[in-house]
Amino acid sequence: MSQTENAKNWFFPPLNGGEFQGFSDSSTDNFKTTDNLGRESAQNSIGALRDGCKTVSMKYTLKTVDTNLFPGRENYLKRLIAARNFYSSSDKWTGDELRKIDKAIDTIKQDKIRVLVISDFNTTGLYGEEDSEIDPYFKFFKSQNLSTYSEMSAGTYGEGKNAFINFSTLRAITVYSKHIQPINGKEDLYVGRSKLCSHLDPSDTKETQKVGYYAVTNPNGDGWSSYRGNEIDYSIVPIKRNEYGTDIYVWGFNDLDNLKFWDIRLAMGLMYAFFKAVRRKKIEFEIFDEDQLLYKFNYENLNEFREIVEQNCIEKLGQEYWERSDASLVKGYLKCSDEHKSNKKQISLKTKDFGDVDLTIYADKEDKSLKNQYCIMRKPLMTIQSFSRGESGFPYQAVCEINDDAGNILLSRLEDVTHTDLHAKHVKGSPKDIHKCTYALRTLKRAIHEKIDELTPKIKDSTDIPGLSELLWGDPIHNFDGNSIGGDNNSSNNQDDLETLDLIIDPKIIESVPSYKKRKKPSIVIQKTPSSKGDSGGNEGDHGGDGIANDGKGHGAGEGKGNAQENPEGENQSLIPSELVQIIRTRSKYDKEVSKFKIKALKKIKGKLRLGFALDEKGNQFIPINQFKLINSDKIIKDKNLLAFENIELYKNDSFEFEIKFSSEFNFAVGAY
Repeated sequence: MSQTENAKNWFFPPLNGGEFQGFSDSSTDNFKTTDNLGRESAQNSIGALRDGCKTVSMKYTLKTVDTNLFPGRENYLKRLIAARNFYSSSDKWTGDELRKIDKAIDTIKQDKIRVLVISDFNTTGLYGEEDSEIDPYFKFFKSQNLSTYSEMSAGTYGEGKNAFINFSTLRAITVYSKHIQPINGKEDLYVGRSKLCSHLDPSDTKETQKVGYYAVTNPNGDGWSSYRGNEIDYSIVPIKRNEYGTDIYVWGFNDLDNLKFWDIRLAMGLMYAFFKAVRRKKIEFEIFDEDQLLYKFNYENLNEFREIVEQNCIEKLGQEYWERSDASLVKGYLKCSDEHKSNKKQISLKTKDFGDVDLTIYADKEDKSLKNQYCIMRKPLMTIQSFSRGESGFPYQAVCEINDDAGNILLSRLEDVTHTDLHAKHVKGSPKDIHKCTYALRTLKRAIHEKIDELTPKIKDSTDIPGLSELLWGDPIHNFDGNSIGGDNNSSNNQDDLETLDLIIDPKIIESVPSYKKRKKPSIVIQKTPSSKGDSGGNEGDHGGDGIANDGKGHGAGEGKGNAQENPEGENQSLIPSELVQIIRTRSKYDKEVSKFKIKALKKIKGKLRLGFALDEKGNQFIPINQFKLINSDKIIKDKNLLAFENIELYKNDSFEFEIKFSSEFNFAVGAY
């Protein structure tokens, strides 16, 4: 049956007494970022490399096309109206389903519609019979929540196709695929998939299920199959294809954050997820807006591409957006894969559960761009998550790659549905399975940490760290985290491991590596609000006691209000306390009067940071530092006669550095006050 003979209708199977299925859907709503869109499409394609080909090519194109190219447009509009009628029948709904359905109706009524076309080349296409459960066609279109494994890709949950649905205003995609292994002499197919909600079918007013298909419907209405070969109406396929591969059409494409910058976010996500696959010539990418090429990256231009993306992101989305993104880590990770880097260390690990693991660490004491993080990736050379070990004697970044098939399957069980988070809570299975996965991940991370810790020289090798042997501290440190004064006089409930240099610079210790301390008590932080003095005090108390003394007049607060007032024009006294920062200070080996400071945030901080000399070991008394010469600084110092930084805002583990010169007679500890 051709598309025309089938009246170009969508098929939503009947509900047959089952539960009514709403518009909202967690398996779809999980995929909230453009990163998910790129990650899901590329990992499926990289695992479908056709024999005789070396590199999968991916092309993302945002097009504006005639809305009549959306298959079964009139029938689908009727279904949207039926869905709206259901949600309009009551004002008790608390979600935003009605708004989304109205937006879909408005979109499909327009003459033109935005479509994101995701195309792959040098792949097998979606081959397989309608009921062949092991082939790509069945896995993509006729199954859900079935985890599968192939030699190139450890799939999880089988929910990746929902990422495409989530970026469609119409909640619908269509797919054209030219595939290997012809079916009855036909080697191409066309099919649509929608995830709408239960509604009354326009043809018979019976309740339907929420998932429907643009497909050939069986005569008795109990199933469907894709249009194949001469059944396809090629006039409504927007892009013609002559080579093997697949085109996915996301109808009514809408970047959930801001459509204006969809290309930058997509490029950032692809770069972070597949930088190593690109480096090894497994995959390459192009991003188009209509016929205009926006981004192209492959193994030849990956470093240059990364610089362009960073520049564009900072220019259009802001410096903070870039610094907080995973894409900002790629610069350091790429140094782990550069062939001629002398500071690269390649390590082969043998772990009990993950098997053979390759760990590459790049460390350079002069490279301030390194983020002190490592990532774990699996087949098909896809980054899953990055972790921080904390500070190290040498700045570093590292890449951990799982090689064994069993290890890849195990890691995939620890992933969430978006393949971006590793945790035992995602494991599906018995308590024994969960325990095994928990232990395996902990053991893997511990093995990585041990190798990273080796970067920090032991005390006998401390001359490798310029200036470390001449820290201004001369006495052992017992209760401080880093060189932060006042840390022992405050308490914190922060359970994060804080890596410090305490043990390294303690002269009583002959050989050691960084210590890890846990703060146990809740922190008490007082920050002041800008204010000015009021004109008078509070009113005399007017609530007397039961006794007769003082004529029964108490001395408590009265019901009236005093005249003290908050004044936004007052001096800003929102000060950052010492317990929220770690201060590391070294003296130059070339000039005894030059000191370099690194200020690291132990949690998010915002306000004014003042630094002074501590007059006692507990940091209860300070004197300002006002006799100094500023050599360089990452942050601005407005008053050259006071060592203070205005409007500092840092996220946890962020840091900045500055260098000053002052008399060597000032051999006091420096802290925030």
